[in-house]
Amino acid sequence: MGSSGGYSSIIMIVLMLVIFYLFLILPENKKKKKLNEMRSNLKVGDDIVTIGGMMGKVVHVTDDSVTFETSEDQVRIQVAKWAISTNARAEAQAAKEAQDRKAAKQKAKEAKKEEPKQSKASALPLFRRNRNRKENGVIQVKQAGAVFLPEQTQWKESVW
Repeated sequence: MGSSGGYSSIIMIVLMLVIFYLFLILPENKKKKKLNEMRSNLKVGDDIVTIGGMMGKVVHVTDDSVTFETSEDQVRIQVAKWAISTNARAEAQAAKEAQDRKAAKQKAKEAKKEEPKQSKASALPLFRRNRNRKENGVIQVKQAGAVFLPEQTQWKESVW
């Protein structure tokens, strides 16, 4: 009996570790990968911000360092690539792409609304026996817009 309590505690610990990984470690790894990709795609002319808050325009890029100008007096500063926090050009391009995707999604949604929908009556067979009604001892079978009275050989318009 005591061993079942041990298994459940081990399962709970493993479950907590999985949740910890999914909510903390995995998103952080995705963020690091995106940041490293941004740093490796730096080009001359990009506006950047360092982790210290300095802003400027890139004038030279090497494998492990970036040189940028900070202002109109052309002060040049060289920093390691890991010190780059954001790239204004890449952020603006990502924001534009996100806006374009959102607009395309909205346009597709509107186009879907404008498509003529096929009516249920035309999509179903003529004789639908799922709506039977008994009135005065006569079973009326509702069909696509009409009521058939079995003892008669004529159709009457449906009112219900």
